[in-house]
Amino acid sequence: MLKNHTLKDEKILIRIEYNMAKVLTRLKRYRDSNNLCEEGIKKCIEISSMYLYGELTYQIGYNYELIGNRKTAIKFYQESLEIFKIRTNNHFNEYIKNRIQNLS
Repeated sequence: MLKNHTLKDEKILIRIEYNMAKVLTRLKRYRDSNNLCEEGIKKCIEISSMYLYGELTYQIGYNYELIGNRKTAIKFYQESLEIFKIRTNNHFNEYIKNRIQNLS
């Protein structure tokens, strides 16, 4: 969606895609949000960065929860939880565990 060849820091593009994905979720454009999150995840993989990887994965899970696809939401929540554990970013762990438990 966002292609700017003059942008030097790929992390800025990932941040923009993540923020735009959150806006799309608020507009109930869940498929568009997921597509943007997937683009951000691909970018993370391309540049070998964990920057916002967990947040993007969580956002996809959140979108699936909002559309009522509990099984897929749990899958993405669990994946984001693992990513946050690897990054030692523990402030989301209990919150995500509670979301998984509520959907189970």
